[in-house]
Amino acid sequence: MKFIAYLFPILLFSACSPGLETSRPTPENREASLKSLVATEIRFDSLSVSGGHKMAFLRFLADSSILFRPGPVNGKKWYAAQKESKGTLKWTPDLADVSASGDLGYTVGPFSFQPDTIPCSNRMAGCSWGYYVGIWQRTNPGDWKLVLNYGVRSSHEEKIEHPDIHPLVVPDTTMTPGLPQAWTIDSVFALESSWPDTSKKDKWTFNDRMVAAMHPQASLYRTNQHPKKVEFNNQDFDWFISGTAGFPTIEPMGGAMSAAGDLAYTYGLITVYNSNYVPYPEPYYYVNIWQKDSSGKFRLIFNLANRQPAMKKK
Repeated sequence: MKFIAYLFPILLFSACSPGLETSRPTPENREASLKSLVATEIRFDSLSVSGGHKMAFLRFLADSSILFRPGPVNGKKWYAAQKESKGTLKWTPDLADVSASGDLGYTVGPFSFQPDTIPCSNRMAGCSWGYYVGIWQRTNPGDWKLVLNYGVRSSHEEKIEHPDIHPLVVPDTTMTPGLPQAWTIDSVFALESSWPDTSKKDKWTFNDRMVAAMHPQASLYRTNQHPKKVEFNNQDFDWFISGTAGFPTIEPMGGAMSAAGDLAYTYGLITVYNSNYVPYPEPYYYVNIWQKDSSGKFRLIFNLANRQPAMKKK
């Protein structure tokens, strides 16, 4: 397996994030850190196949980890309450990178689930495929822990293999971590929160402001869609919200920033309203990965948004 190590901006940390550990490892060679992260992900997958995904997640999840069921929940507590699933969940990273300080990283790739009792050749009930994103934190004395995991389903089977690993975007080699502009997790929350224009209540303002924040090589992940590298224009927004017309609002719910201040992630809720400003019943939860460029601005390099079923009335 070939690894290409780049100087990437690091993941956001804040008290708003649900209890992420704050230990700070000694910086080391980034290529070694990247290899360590990918090796951890592969061990995670191997344990899921050999021992079941409940055992695997409980072994690798951070105590304060976030999963989406369908909204954000504490991942470790959620898995501890589940029965063993009779099936095989497996995955592999094909996109990965770590922060310059080696304390935070991400993995992205395909996954599949196959029940023990039926084949999946014709998409039998219970079989599923898709793409996931994992956000990882490195704790002393060097173990990686999964702090967030989310995914979207695909309409067809995805190959699970171990290709060459590369980052989401080609890095800016002139970038200096943490400089020249200081950003915090709250800065990124504020940027996301500024996308809607509540006075106009139109989707195009949201779209234009989101696009302005994106890296030219940013990736979008959506249900039943192949991952997309976007050349942005206004028509991409309908794909962003799966064709639902309306006025979106965004509510950041958590995130973290690395010690180096060059890479960050956020997650939260997107609500779409109709022309009468009544919310559609199906919310979206999203995960964003942000990278700082040479000008000191954070650029959105990854967005996964997943529409959830309407909440049942009690």
